Amino acid sequence: MKKKSPTWYRKKCVANAKLEAKKRDKGICQRCSKKVEGANAHGSHILNEGSYPLMSAEPYNIILLCYYDHINWWHKSPLDASKWFNEKWPGRYKELWEMAEEKKKHVVNWKLKYEELK
Repeated sequence: MKKKSPTWYRKKCVANAKLEAKKRDKGICQRCSKKVEGANAHGSHILNEGSYPLMSAEPYNIILLCYYDHINWWHKSPLDASKWFNEKWPGRYKELWEMAEEKKKHVVNWKLKYEELK
């Protein structure tokens, strides 16, 4: 059996976090309030994965958006999306930044985190 990389474990943890966020948001797009499921239900990161990989598996850093709002609004209009997010959840953005800063102080063992989720 081929040894799995930390990236493989991180992606599994992210998939789990997205499922948790979708459950928390009760299958409702947080922008348009439509019921979404399957490929139309996107778990969207508030602090993006590329810049904040240590936050990528945190359900608190993920909201449920429909395909349209995720692709055609969240990613294409980040300033509008940021303003909307801050109005809908005052203080959450600041909390996420604080979490991200705290996580920088620690090394994440993605394999261990994955094992804990199983």
